[in-house]
Amino acid sequence: MAGPFYSDQITNLDKTPPVLPDADVSYGKLRVAAFRYVTAALAVGEIVYLCEIPANARVLALYINCEALSSAGGTAGADFGDDGDADRYATAVDLDAATNKFIPLRLEVAGLGAKTLGMAYKTGNSAGVAKRLRATATGEAWTVTKELEGFVIYSVE
Repeated sequence: MAGPFYSDQITNLDKTPPVLPDADVSYGKLRVAAFRYVTAALAVGEIVYLCEIPANARVLALYINCEALSSAGGTAGADFGDDGDADRYATAVDLDAATNKFIPLRLEVAGLGAKTLGMAYKTGNSAGVAKRLRATATGEAWTVTKELEGFVIYSVE
């Protein structure tokens, strides 16, 4: 058996001199941005802004806790993204029934592919632009006076 084998990150650390990862990839500080929204009768395609994600943050997880949003006209759902890409983080999340879970993040966001540490997407650009997480209603209109809350976990330097 050949080996041992090394990840890209370990290979870089073993170089002389070591190539250190960005702080938002390893050894960065984790932060949480929480949100809460009491639903209005949102039609399909309408948008709710939930929280702000700082410039150059790497989104690691999205957690949703909500009551059933179905108005009995289909399957209530949402795309989670920002103004640059409406479903940057998650697509067609089912919110028809009560939901209390981490949402799988898209791997192919912004052409980065799964090679870019999988579930993570780095916001902003060289100008240091923050992003606002938004939910876009999909499937059917959301029912009124239901709570949609959750949080985003992200890393920064």
